[in-house]
Amino acid sequence: KVIDFFAKNGIAAELTAKTSMELERQIMAWVGKRGGQISKNNAAKIIEYAGTELSLLKNEVEKLCAYSNGAEITLPMIDSLVTKNLHAKIFALSDSVLCRNSNQAFSQLNALFYQREDPIAIVNVLGSAFVDVYRVRVAGESGVQNRQLAEDFQYKNRAFVLDKAAKNSRTISTAALREGLTAILNTEAALKSTQCDAKLMVEKLLAQLLLIFK
Repeated sequence: KVIDFFAKNGIAAELTAKTSMELERQIMAWVGKRGGQISKNNAAKIIEYAGTELSLLKNEVEKLCAYSNGAEITLPMIDSLVTKNLHAKIFALSDSVLCRNSNQAFSQLNALFYQREDPIAIVNVLGSAFVDVYRVRVAGESGVQNRQLAEDFQYKNRAFVLDKAAKNSRTISTAALREGLTAILNTEAALKSTQCDAKLMVEKLLAQLLLIFK
């Protein structure tokens, strides 16, 4: 009824979020207008690092175009210049854990602590990353493709995380993923219900995950 009222008395419009493919094309168009070039994969990497908000993405593209000065925007440029949001940093941390790279994982965690990120927020986003991995695994075991999975769980412009999750978890068993999720849930519950050294608990969780996936 509300929509009908506005349509009758003015204009009713649905402003949906752009999909990952639409965002990639938008980035490529922005770069093209500045006389530069960027591959589809590198456009996706910018989205992975900076998020899906158009104003933030445009700022990152402007910065990269100014730096590249008409040359093609490369992955090293993106790694060096694009400002990574909290989700991107923690998803990178989850990648290191899945790859059993303990030195890199603890270095990334220490960087998050240095930037004064909330330990509960770190565990929340880490849990979200591992839920993506677990969904991809059980969906694959059930014969469900990532495209259908993205539609069922409304990933929309985050659909790219499913392909990455599938790649990073190939050598991890389903049982280990379940055990890892349990460890994350237990840590989150403890952080929210007890007086404790939050940083120490997150470090302990990271060590647990590395041992589980070893």
